[in-house]
Amino acid sequence: MKWTVRLLFIILLFVVVGNVTALYLSKKYRYFSKTVPVVNFNDLEYYYPETVPKEIKQFAGDSPQCIMKNVMNFVSGKKPGRRKSDYIKDIFEHAELGGGLSCAGMAELFLYALRSQGYKARKLFVVKSIGDQYATHTIVEVFENNKWVIYDPTFNVSFEREGQFLGAIDIAKSLVDGSFIKIKPIFYGEVAYSARLEMYPIHWLAHFNNVLMFKHADYSSSWWVRNTLQLVVRYWQGPVLYYFSPTGKSNDYLELINYFYFFFTCICPLFILSLIVLVFILVFLRKFQNKLR
Repeated sequence: MKWTVRLLFIILLFVVVGNVTALYLSKKYRYFSKTVPVVNFNDLEYYYPETVPKEIKQFAGDSPQCIMKNVMNFVSGKKPGRRKSDYIKDIFEHAELGGGLSCAGMAELFLYALRSQGYKARKLFVVKSIGDQYATHTIVEVFENNKWVIYDPTFNVSFEREGQFLGAIDIAKSLVDGSFIKIKPIFYGEVAYSARLEMYPIHWLAHFNNVLMFKHADYSSSWWVRNTLQLVVRYWQGPVLYYFSPTGKSNDYLELINYFYFFFTCICPLFILSLIVLVFILVFLRKFQNKLR
């Protein structure tokens, strides 16, 4: 029994280290989530994990276009470096000091500016190739006239087709039915933020091959103990990455990620708990047997 306990303890140690390492390598936990294919994006709401800082209200305007202009004139990017944090207070403070922001930071700042004015808005990721972090762009959609419309705070543009402003799913569907040739960007004018659509190394249309929306949750797997206590509950009630699927079928790459997520947040912690209980039982039985002798 002594060697059995030692062997189980060694296995337990390796499994715990493996699980912690896997969680650490998974995008620092926050974006390690369940993936779900969606045909209709219209009803998806964006969850705001943070309250709106009072400083964000300075971007107030009488329209999403005006608010976007105020945000893009605020972010000068005079100092080198881009803020990697996705927390709104960090993003705002970095921009206030003259630091630049990536498309994700610009989208987050614009999103909260819209929220402070009562607009219904959401943040989306449009991705040329799933798995390639350098072929990803972040945009914002505002719900106007009973539909979602793109306002891109990186390039100061929206998109229209035959006089109708479009959302990301409209553009994604156009790649399937061939109507993309009628879509054109609408540039709203010069602003301090210097990125321009025509200077981007990847054609804007290619990004809409994949449209994704990440939904935050109250759960956090930043610490293995919290993740273990949540167990299977987190899989169904934790963060979700929704992605547009014209057919409703799963993307193979994202489905593989889903399997890894299920294993490391559900199966592996349960296995670890089982090993811990087994080790304690064996240790208790060994001590009990020694006392009987």
